Amino acid sequence: MWDELSEEVHLEMTQLAQSLGQLSSLLNKVQTYSPDVVEKAALAGFLHSFYTGMEAVLDRISRRVDGGRIRTTTWHKDLLERMSMPTESRPKVISDDLRDVLRGYLSFRHVFRNAYPFELQWTKMAPLVAQCESTFEMFQEEIQSFLSDASGTGG
Repeated sequence: MWDELSEEVHLEMTQLAQSLGQLSSLLNKVQTYSPDVVEKAALAGFLHSFYTGMEAVLDRISRRVDGGRIRTTTWHKDLLERMSMPTESRPKVISDDLRDVLRGYLSFRHVFRNAYPFELQWTKMAPLVAQCESTFEMFQEEIQSFLSDASGTGG
């Protein structure tokens, strides 16, 4: 089970890193100015897929280790909570700090799915854009640590 899960997680992480790399120049540019509506739409799409990719990793862990996918109307939120707590079958997957950071991306996901591009507010997007690289690094470290510890292979 652990080898298969590690392979699936590695593939998802590779795709997330590739996506982040493709947008790095735009991510850096908008640190110095407010983007126009087209750039905001591109960044909003990126933030949505960025969070969705991390959520997919957590969902894979939930399905393989916890015995199934969460089936509640608030499963996105519930998944974050579940992954920040240990269970009988595993240690906690993510720290409370990372969970709190990811909540911001989850909240934006809802906005993205329910807003037109011209309604997007840069003041709310900017912090997420600014911290996406550090969030991804933290996510990678914590997931790798979880996989190493949980599979019994050590650090």
